[in-house]
Amino acid sequence: MKKSPVYVLLLANCLFGTVLQAQQNYQKNPHVRMYQQEDAAFYRVYFRFLDPWGALRSYRFAFDKEQTDQMVAKFGIPQRMFEPYYVNASTLKAREQQLEDGLFASEGRTLVVDKSAVVRYYAETFCQPVARQLIRSLRAEGRDTRENRIAMAMAFVQEIPYAVPAWKQDGRYYGGICTPPEILLHGFGDCDSKAIFFAGVLAYMIDPDDVIFVQDDHHLLTAIKDDASKEKVQVKFQRRHYSLAETAGPARLPFGQYSKDISEKPRMDPLNWNPNQHIVSNTTPNGQGILIQNPTDRSIRFQLSADQQYWTAYQLDKGHKARYLFPPNQPWAYLRLTAADGEMQTFSLQPGRQYLFNWTEQLGQWTLMARAREGVVLGSSERR
Repeated sequence: MKKSPVYVLLLANCLFGTVLQAQQNYQKNPHVRMYQQEDAAFYRVYFRFLDPWGALRSYRFAFDKEQTDQMVAKFGIPQRMFEPYYVNASTLKAREQQLEDGLFASEGRTLVVDKSAVVRYYAETFCQPVARQLIRSLRAEGRDTRENRIAMAMAFVQEIPYAVPAWKQDGRYYGGICTPPEILLHGFGDCDSKAIFFAGVLAYMIDPDDVIFVQDDHHLLTAIKDDASKEKVQVKFQRRHYSLAETAGPARLPFGQYSKDISEKPRMDPLNWNPNQHIVSNTTPNGQGILIQNPTDRSIRFQLSADQQYWTAYQLDKGHKARYLFPPNQPWAYLRLTAADGEMQTFSLQPGRQYLFNWTEQLGQWTLMARAREGVVLGSSERR
């Protein structure tokens, strides 16, 4: 059944007690369907869009309600931060903390959304599931290349309806941005919001160091490292060429095309975040336990088993380590991590060795290296 934009907006506004009140200049392509539902535990999103090859694709996502509400509430800063204040050490420290907590930053005398911080905070929960679905579709059809990953991610974000958000007067400032969960749950976003969302999705599909933000007049978009080309609209950043990726929509501009001339000196900022995790594990000599260390700046999720029949899921916060015990006389331990396509990779951990797990972006899989006193040996893994 076709749903009008008003119906979609009213349904979305019933979700998670949002402060988002309305939208302006709503636009969407006629073939797009996007709606949201909720039950006792989850917000559920349905999205139908046209891929770069002209095929309609339908994806579904589910997000934990309590977690989503808490994460949405984090974004934004108090309006009073724009009022005059006395300059002293304690006041400056408090303001810096409020900016960091709200995913904002100060640039001279201006308070702005910290785009990389928004990506860092929301991408694992709300962008990674999108990237996994897109990669899974490309692999199933033998189209999984860097170029096609960029094109697929662009099509997904471009097809999300365009609209300029407006907020209730709740005493907080949001910088004109819909966060990634709000884009999915409200069903629209403007150019700034969709550029940030696109960067979060793409960070799980290509090397995140290849992505930059480009501020052109009052318009934000992304650009991706590319070979020099006269056929594409490009900018140069740190002596490298980047082709523009316009995802505002609903126009479906290909990678490297832009609807107007780029300004002479656009502002360019790197995406200062890389989700490529690495985990260090150390099994005890008697095989009774395993020590997992997480030296990254984000939490990690994994599963452990003593026999590959019964698995237990764990989460380890950033910068933490923990020891997990197995039954006595168990000579091996097994660890499972999730690949980009959602499939599980199982690793065998031999007693007395140390292991380093690295994420390989091009493969969308984990690689493992086992470190012993006599040198470095490759560990074993298999898909489950």
